[in-house]
Amino acid sequence: MSCGGSSGQTGAAGNGGGGRDGGGAAGGVGNQTGGTGGGGAGCPTVSACGGDIVGTWKVTQSTQSCLTATKDLSSVCAGASGELAYVFIGTVTYNADRTYSSALSATVTAHEHYPSGCTPYGLTCAQLEQSGSQAVDAGKITSYSCSTDAAGACNCESVTPESSANTPGTYSTSGGTLTTTDNGMTSTGSYCVQGGALHETPGPGDGGLTAMGEIVLTKQ
Repeated sequence: MSCGGSSGQTGAAGNGGGGRDGGGAAGGVGNQTGGTGGGGAGCPTVSACGGDIVGTWKVTQSTQSCLTATKDLSSVCAGASGELAYVFIGTVTYNADRTYSSALSATVTAHEHYPSGCTPYGLTCAQLEQSGSQAVDAGKITSYSCSTDAAGACNCESVTPESSANTPGTYSTSGGTLTTTDNGMTSTGSYCVQGGALHETPGPGDGGLTAMGEIVLTKQ
């Protein structure tokens, strides 16, 4: 499952957009319900094992924020990068007829790092913050701030408002592999049903996103 989704942006800069697009943090939910193994300390990681996925599954509150991702912003300049942290709530239902529906919401916190002299559109760090503030005023993101560190790099922090993805689609499983399709887009990852919990692990994300961590859902 792809980390990218509805907005496809990273913070207010939006893949180097310098905040003028006001796109919010990268991705959004799309049909995302999990992360890849190897997340931060305290995040569970379970190897793909397959199992009976049919049923309605709810994001486990204690692990809802264990999905993080990095984003390659080298198209802006060498050394530019983005880091994202996702918090999910909601449910996903996998039906016996191989259809599924996702009723998830996500909040995304993003950190962008631009080396000295590297901000998008040639803006100063202060101008980049002002541009992001316009997106806040428009309600597209919850907060956006930038500051310059001792090395002259510009570091920006943003938080998206909670976004929903109520997506119907189809799915298939093979061993520990889960493939979903909705709106003509197909995503493949791995999964494991273990002890009444569903552990989902997406494949590579779009837009240069690399996911880490894991989201756990419990059967309802």
